[in-house]
Amino acid sequence: MSCQISPPDVEVCVELGQTKGYCAKTLSEDERMIEGSDWILLKRNSLIMPNDSYAQIKAFLLKICKQSDRCDIKDAEKKIDDLEMKANKAISAENPILL
Repeated sequence: MSCQISPPDVEVCVELGQTKGYCAKTLSEDERMIEGSDWILLKRNSLIMPNDSYAQIKAFLLKICKQSDRCDIKDAEKKIDDLEMKANKAISAENPILL
């Protein structure tokens, strides 16, 4: 993401089942599947956020990006879209009937 103030390259995860999840980094291409006790431990130490809350935070961050001269809005939108697409692919591969 092209910003004068760089956001952190942190992991964002979605649950694919009680003992399985998928995580991707916010900026880099790193991604991974986590299973078993590793996923259970990660969930225990994570902030769980409903999709609506995520959508509101995303809209706020994109609004701030758009209003400032510190961020390339097109780049920011693309990076977020790419991250969401990866998560949706992982979910649909795991639960095809839900889609």
